[in-house]
Amino acid sequence: MATRLPAAQQSLLGFVVDREVRAMITLADGVTATVSHGELRSGVLDAWCEEAGDYLEFPLNEISSVTADC
Repeated sequence: MATRLPAAQQSLLGFVVDREVRAMITLADGVTATVSHGELRSGVLDAWCEEAGDYLEFPLNEISSVTADC
């Protein structure tokens, strides 16, 4: 659903959902977030955001990059 991302980044985002992997996402406005424990709902990634200490919703069409968080 995050079609603006390259295939490898789409896969990594899938691991955030399916395997509870941590990843750093960057939104179109430059904001970054470390996310995990994600769930997809109607074009939105609902995931735990470490910086906020809470679950937040990230529209998939606003995610501009996904990188592994080691």
